[in-house]
Amino acid sequence: MNNLLDKLLFHLIGGALALLVCITLLQIIARYLFGAAFSWAAELSITLMVWSTWIGACLALKQGLHLQLSLLEQRLGRRAGLIVRLLLRLLAMIFLAAVVLSWDAVFSAMQHMTMASMPGLPINLLYMAVPAGALLLLIYVIGAFLRDWRTLRRE
Repeated sequence: MNNLLDKLLFHLIGGALALLVCITLLQIIARYLFGAAFSWAAELSITLMVWSTWIGACLALKQGLHLQLSLLEQRLGRRAGLIVRLLLRLLAMIFLAAVVLSWDAVFSAMQHMTMASMPGLPINLLYMAVPAGALLLLIYVIGAFLRDWRTLRRE
């Protein structure tokens, strides 16, 4: 984590997970001590988990922690393996760009919907994690693509 965005995302995911733990603990205490549960806790927990997943995917990509099928890259040799990796990153960029660009229609369809247990909170907050996460991941995939491209050009 060497830049400001990495640090910001790291702190966001840490805060989201800490809040998730607090909500879950509060829900357990309320359920067992008072026999009642908070109706908003489940939806807020799901929203936090979805956002955390996308943010975590970005950080994992940056640090090279995603699962990879490196067997093909190893068998092809270093240069051919880099070319395969570049092609896979290019496919990922196309897919992520399509996700980001296609979500306008989904948002317009859900414009007036709210979360059932939290009437003041728009449901778009939950679903916005997909295009926002895809955009962040696209930025990180472009960075990885450029790093691999520079490595390939040096060889």
